[in-house]
Amino acid sequence: MWEKIQQSTVFSIIIVILAVFLGINAYRTVRQSFALQEEVVRERGKIEELRRKKAEIEANLAELQTKGAIEREAKSRLNLKLPGEEVVVVVPEKKEEVVSTSSPRGFWERIRQRFKFLQ
Repeated sequence: MWEKIQQSTVFSIIIVILAVFLGINAYRTVRQSFALQEEVVRERGKIEELRRKKAEIEANLAELQTKGAIEREAKSRLNLKLPGEEVVVVVPEKKEEVVSTSSPRGFWERIRQRFKFLQ
């Protein structure tokens, strides 16, 4: 009896459908696995970038806690000076703008000039 079942077309169709179903699920699983691996690589890159930025910020913070950096920031941001220092402000010269009398005309101005004789 088992041999008749094995040789029947219905049994063969069921086995083929089951194999196709399992193959599709295996393909989806493998594809999802590759996508997750790519995401892991991207996230590790982001983590490394954030670690690098954190190290830069910590180094900048350590540098800003020195006396020289505090003085420099106070002078540049707050316009403070140490006792006995003189502040010199350099103002750039104003350059006079040259106004051109022959300004470029727009499209409609040029058209109007062409037909000026009609007026």
